[in-house]
Amino acid sequence: MKKHSIRRWIILCFTGIFFFSLAISAVANYLENLRGVTDRAEEEVKRCASVTHMLLEEIDFNDLLSEPDGELYNLTRASLWSLAYLFHTDSILVYSLDPRTQVRNLIFSVAADPETDAEWRKNLPAGSTLESPLLAVEEKWVQGEPFVYGSARNGPSTTWIMTTRDSHSGLDYMIAIDISARMQEQAVLKSFLWNIIPIGLALLLGLVILLILVRHRIIRPIQLISESMNRFAGDGSRNPGPLPIRFRDEIGGIAASYAKMTTDIRAYVNSIEALTRDKLENDVQLDVARRIQYGLVPQETNLEGEGFQVRAMSCPARAVGGDFYDVFRQGERVYLVMGDVSGKGVSAAIFMAMAKTVIRERLMAGLSPAASLEQTNDELCGQNPEGLFATAFAAVMDIPTGEVVCANAGHNPPVLLSASPALLTPPPGIALGLYRHEKLEDITFRLGPSEGILLYTDGVTEAVSPRKEFFGTQRLLETLKTDGPRSAGDMLTRVREAVSSFRGGGEPFDDMAILALLRVREEDSTQAIPVALSSFDTVREAVCALCGDTPQVRRALLACDEALSNITHYSHATELSFSCKREGDVLRVSFSDNGIPFDPTLAPSVKKEPDELDSGGMGLGLMRQVTSAMHYLRRQGKNELTLSFSL
Repeated sequence: MKKHSIRRWIILCFTGIFFFSLAISAVANYLENLRGVTDRAEEEVKRCASVTHMLLEEIDFNDLLSEPDGELYNLTRASLWSLAYLFHTDSILVYSLDPRTQVRNLIFSVAADPETDAEWRKNLPAGSTLESPLLAVEEKWVQGEPFVYGSARNGPSTTWIMTTRDSHSGLDYMIAIDISARMQEQAVLKSFLWNIIPIGLALLLGLVILLILVRHRIIRPIQLISESMNRFAGDGSRNPGPLPIRFRDEIGGIAASYAKMTTDIRAYVNSIEALTRDKLENDVQLDVARRIQYGLVPQETNLEGEGFQVRAMSCPARAVGGDFYDVFRQGERVYLVMGDVSGKGVSAAIFMAMAKTVIRERLMAGLSPAASLEQTNDELCGQNPEGLFATAFAAVMDIPTGEVVCANAGHNPPVLLSASPALLTPPPGIALGLYRHEKLEDITFRLGPSEGILLYTDGVTEAVSPRKEFFGTQRLLETLKTDGPRSAGDMLTRVREAVSSFRGGGEPFDDMAILALLRVREEDSTQAIPVALSSFDTVREAVCALCGDTPQVRRALLACDEALSNITHYSHATELSFSCKREGDVLRVSFSDNGIPFDPTLAPSVKKEPDELDSGGMGLGLMRQVTSAMHYLRRQGKNELTLSFSL
């Protein structure tokens, strides 16, 4: 867009005002001068006519006209010429008018110009007639008015006519005085110029002075402010510095306000940059904390085995949160932990990591849930400068029997997943990190087939709807009711969707974590087989019927053949049973015998020679290479070995 200077507009405005004012003044002055010149001319004519009348009043026209070339006539004519010259008229005519014939009989004709006067004296002697059309003043006299006076335009001149009467002869005669229009115009122009030029010069001088003041007091300061603004807009990191404007007017006020504004903006920008740097650093720290937390508490966890399913999830309200869970299996036991740390953010996440780690260590060391939580409490109390605390619930389930041992440290009571879901009410205990040497209590109960427990944090029950209502435990129990078969994943999905729908799309106010443990009713596929190498055919048929004949299945059968060979040759067993099960893409094959104790997961591998590979065994090294997992358990006088294979 083309840039226009304010100085250009001001000059144009003032120039327009100047010429408009000058034009108005010129018109008014011209009219005033014209009226003045006309009035003066009329006065001169009246005086000239009066003097002419006085001169002629002393003369008898009969005597005068009897000798038109006489001394009296010439003397009178010379006096009239002097009057015409003295009063600046063009000519003086004295004549009588015949009202019937409307013919003018000339008595005197005098011109102020000597050449014209000489010509008139020769060509217009006394007694000459003039037959031009009557003027308006003459028509009034003809119509009966005795004395008339007035002017009329007569070509380039103005003629003033006055009637009078000779007192000696009683003759009516007229005095006509001509004044040149050019002389009047010159007089008007001269007077106009003498009046308008000073006015124009005064206006022009005022305009120049005003423009200088406007440039010095308005335009130049505005230019300085504009240039400083452009520099500041181009590089806001530099302070534009003080402006050389010291006027105590509106422009000075604008300059002072601009200086204050730049200082405030510079301070604001510095503050924004500092906040941005801090935010970037915080974002980096939060990202590291988030990755650490996800490593400790995954967003989702799936753990299942023979006879149980565990599903868990966490949903932090912020980048990192204080809710945590832990689930792991050790032998024939499944360990569950659910906790909630006070506060939010990085400090809560660090405290959560400490609590989770210590609880897991104590549980893996074989301590009961209550003892594990007690020792965790003592350790957190000694390392808690921020004064944080955490509620926690820990449970251990024996997989074969479904027996659960649990303890509560101020956490929400779990839900028993059964035909009619209900809250379990272990002793509430006290939160971890508040007081040392607090005692907690273990309780024991047994889960039947298709039963389980649901652990959760208060982010579930204290979720708020748009109507400011809490989700509550009763709504949680209603959500978990089902008439058909249930699964741990289905329980989690139900709760998560119910809470999300209850919030009505609003942002979560608190972290949320949910964990569901479910005992799964297993079909007994165990069958007794002879303690002999020939039993491998039975194993092969069952596995192929379940998974088909594929390269992965053949590799799995090699490991099964090695396990069966070891049992046959070295266990001295008299009873042997076998079962196989497919869980998704995992094949699990189990052997149970009453032989001598032997844990193949701890025994060293034995490398065989190439000529021994067809003897039926591929060694423990092959078993470990082919299987995805091996689990051994000595229970009720029997060896139980479970081999897992990825299909």
